Amino acid sequence: KVSRTAFDGATAGTATVGKKAPTPAKFNIDLLGCGATAKGATVTFSGTADLDDATNLRVANAGQVGVGAASGVAIELGDSAATKIPLGSPSGVYTLGLGDNSLKFQAAYVATKTAVTVGPANSVAQFTVAYK
Repeated sequence: KVSRTAFDGATAGTATVGKKAPTPAKFNIDLLGCGATAKGATVTFSGTADLDDATNLRVANAGQVGVGAASGVAIELGDSAATKIPLGSPSGVYTLGLGDNSLKFQAAYVATKTAVTVGPANSVAQFTVAYK
């Protein structure tokens, strides 16, 4: 849950386009049983693109009846160093070791319009791993 004021302070309609929420959600993709020939991997995310910034995920109302989704925001995906990973583009190369590897990522709400409205702001992404 992120307050609208994370994007536009106390005055509605003054969000800074591109400003991210201060605390991203961190998540991992675990690759199990990697062999000796797998030295690295990139991850490419796909999903429904935001209408204002197609490099980010569009938010939805998560199936709630009579509740509109938040507007003026999208979800930006990033790697472990907080570098943006645009939808449809591969991440940087993650180094893999023999055995199990946990690839670290993050997701942050980002303002896509100067007017941000409250509401559910969920999304779904798929990912493809390319081994190097």
